[in-house]
Amino acid sequence: MLNKKELHKYLSLLAKKIEFRGKGTYNLVVCGGASMIYTGFSAATTKDVDIIGIIDKRLTGNNSIKECTELPFVLKQMVFEIATD
Repeated sequence: MLNKKELHKYLSLLAKKIEFRGKGTYNLVVCGGASMIYTGFSAATTKDVDIIGIIDKRLTGNNSIKECTELPFVLKQMVFEIATD
């Protein structure tokens, strides 16, 4: 289960991997328990991070939210690497 400290750790690792590989910037739209925990509205834990969209000008042409039914391959690959390290 993930608490606020662990959520911050894993999201920071993902951001560093994205930056290191020069894959641009992704603004993930997170909902559910992870968003409540990360913003301090809940002290509970969660088993996952629910991503419902991505704000990425390269994908949408503007700053609107692109629905995220599946993560882009490059993000999926990095998440897998973090999960298996």
